[in-house]
Amino acid sequence: MMEMDKFKLKLDIYRDYDLRETVNRMSPGEWWVMLDYKTGQRNPLARIAIKVLSQTTLSSQCERNWSTFSLIHTKVRNRLSATRLENLVYCYYNMQLKVKCIRERQKRSKARLMTFASSHWEQRFAEREALSPPIDVDELLNEEHPLNAWVETRQERDVPELTLAIAHGRKENWME
Repeated sequence: MMEMDKFKLKLDIYRDYDLRETVNRMSPGEWWVMLDYKTGQRNPLARIAIKVLSQTTLSSQCERNWSTFSLIHTKVRNRLSATRLENLVYCYYNMQLKVKCIRERQKRSKARLMTFASSHWEQRFAEREALSPPIDVDELLNEEHPLNAWVETRQERDVPELTLAIAHGRKENWME
């Protein structure tokens, strides 16, 4: 690998004094990203270094992989070849990622729908409220209000039913 030799011998771009000084002031990942950006061209060594340095140092990924492995490699399926088992773990894990993405997409669309629906109904409610003003109870109690005449007429019509109920021996108070 020619690029590795240039790096070891500090030739070409790696000869730059400023680059060598920034090594001590930056994290290695940032330094390689800066180097790749500064060259303006694809630096294969920088690309490899960035990939290696961006790997997680925690064991959680490995544990997740082994957990998936143990789900597939049971006593019943212990005769699977290593490549077959690896492919099944790969497929299972990708399937789980796909399901997770689908669920997140559904949550986002549901949230978007709920936001749209609530704003839609708030708008409809505001429109209806604008069309029909709120009822003023004090105004209804005014004897000159047109609704009072209707209520009095209705009560006069219902009086025969009341006298019928009293005539049949039911003396309940119809106003309660």
